[in-house]
Order: sequence, then structure tokens, then C-alpha cells
Amino acid sequence: QYRHYDRHIRQKIGGYAPLQSYWILMTRDILPNSSDKCYQEQQKLVDNHANSTSLPYKLPNALEAATTILMHHVRKGEYLFSNAPRTYTRCKEWVGYADNKCLPTTVGGSYFAGLDIDYDFHFSRSDDLGAACCLRLCTF
Repeated sequence: QYRHYDRHIRQKIGGYAPLQSYWILMTRDILPNSSDKCYQEQQKLVDNHANSTSLPYKLPNALEAATTILMHHVRKGEYLFSNAPRTYTRCKEWVGYADNKCLPTTVGGSYFAGLDIDYDFHFSRSDDLGAACCLRLCTF
């Protein structure tokens, strides 16, 4: 379930569905040393991780992050990107908010009350906001 699912995000990307099914591999937590960095620095960390592993890792989109976190909880009963400590991953989508500002989406802060899908209101840096990375494994 969702603790918070911002209505602007829901209106903009809530109806998105991939054209075909695919498997995804996503890190179970944010990359080391990715919190308290701006979006561009976190994107570089994801790119560096991709280069060091020779695998095409990317920032997850909000649907990939939410699905992975929720399905892990259903299967294992564990909260990834949890509220203890509070952890979020930035996502690919930038969605318009009040005053025509575009901000990156975030997913995380999961615990018994549900998952947060929100904006990165801090935009520059935040201790609880890092970067996970994901890899599409195959499509069907």
C-alpha cells in the first residue's frame, strides 16, 4: 500500500504501463556515498557503477522502484528503502509541481504504513535521499 502517493505524480505518470513485460534487477539500497548529493552527482555515481560493472545500470523510474520495493515486501516481509533509517531513491521522472516547477520523483520511506512516492523537494542535497540503480534483464 502507499503511505503517500502525490496527486500530481499520479496524474502525470500514474497511468504509465510498459509496452511489454520485463525483469529488473535493482539494488536493495541506495549506492554507497550517494546520499547528501545533488541529482547530477548521483547520476554520475550510477554511471560510474555501470562502467565499473560493464552493465547498463540506470536510475530506476518510479514504477520500477515502487514495484520492486513492494514486491520484495510481499515476498520477504522486509522493508527496502525503509523508514528506519529513512531512505529514498531518486527516480528518472521529473514532474511538474506548483508554480510550474519540475522536480525529480522519489520513492522510498517504506514501513508498515506504506510506501512514499513523492517529489524531491530538497532538489540539491538530503541525508535520506540517494540513488539506487536498476538493470533491465530481458523482455518478453
